[in-house]
Amino acid sequence: MKVRVQPGASKNSIELTETDQVRIPTTVSSLRGKANRAIIQITAKILGAPGSSMEIVQGDSSRSKQLHFNNMTASTAITFLRLHD
Repeated sequence: MKVRVQPGASKNSIELTETDQVRIPTTVSSLRGKANRAIIQITAKILGAPGSSMEIVQGDSSRSKQLHFNNMTASTAITFLRLHD
């Protein structure tokens, strides 16, 4: 699943745009991978999946990232986000 991260935001959340693009604002900074760890935790909590079941497969040092889920497809995750928005 492709996501766009916004480090240093006022709150942690996951936002789904009208075109099904995923944005993840997080309160932590991007220093030393803190934002990367935070988006895994935020995504895991909202999707009800263990953090160990997902990983960042592209974009470690970029705001645009690709997440891989071991236990669900990207379309399933987006459908879940759409229903729980």
